[in-house]
Amino acid sequence: IVLHATSATKDTLFAGFFVTWLLLTYDLLVQPEGFFKKWFKPVGWVLLLFLCIVFRQNSLYVFLLMAVPFVIILRKHWKKTLGMIMVTGVLYGLYLGPFYNFYNVEPGSRAEFLSVPSQQLVRVYLQEQDSLTATEKMTLEALFKEEAFEKFRPKLADFTKGNLRLEVMDEMGGEF
Repeated sequence: IVLHATSATKDTLFAGFFVTWLLLTYDLLVQPEGFFKKWFKPVGWVLLLFLCIVFRQNSLYVFLLMAVPFVIILRKHWKKTLGMIMVTGVLYGLYLGPFYNFYNVEPGSRAEFLSVPSQQLVRVYLQEQDSLTATEKMTLEALFKEEAFEKFRPKLADFTKGNLRLEVMDEMGGEF
């Protein structure tokens, strides 16, 4: 909280967007009829989710994982819910395509996008070695440089994502 109060970074903005999106999501799940009666709530939901994804790409995991359950949970309003999800996806596609091209933005590293699964896999390797098969251990050792295991910090993904061998991941995508 102190960091967010004293430092104006993209994470501070993301935190505000995410909390507001969660509040709107709660409203959507508890009172969908009321949510859809006011045009600014669905529009705000879409824009806030889009901004969350733009500011922290890990939000894309939330977006992808919540899409189908939301449509199922809100089955009475499945068309509107699916529409909001699709509009968010289209906005993100436009952001990655035409926006990046117009401003000559270089896409970020795939390792950055994979920071959460990388962190989880290294943690499993370090804490659950007894339950891993020899093949699983070899796969993880091939995917990550030794430094990822040596300098692992539970709350800091820099060492894992920075030591992910992307070329190996391309060859072993399914195993990853």
